[in-house]
Amino acid sequence: MDCMILTRENLHSIGKNGIGFNSAQLTLLGVTRAQKGWLTGLIGKEIDDNTWKTLQYLKGASQKEQLSIVPERLPVWKNSFAAARRITYTPS
Repeated sequence: MDCMILTRENLHSIGKNGIGFNSAQLTLLGVTRAQKGWLTGLIGKEIDDNTWKTLQYLKGASQKEQLSIVPERLPVWKNSFAAARRITYTPS
């Protein structure tokens, strides 16, 4: 199985407008709670190519599609920056 190392550049490429990530993507990346610095904590992490392709697809996926692909996804953001500030990054 082919793997890749996450970099700041490839992480920004899967975020909507370079910065917006949905809860399905974060669940696949192993982020259960996010706060300042969560993205930096992912840099250098190794993931397989299938997971990377799924992350790319999820960039533009509707909530229904997200739920069908990652049914165990957690509501990390709650669509507000205030909600993101209340939670913490837990490395996997």
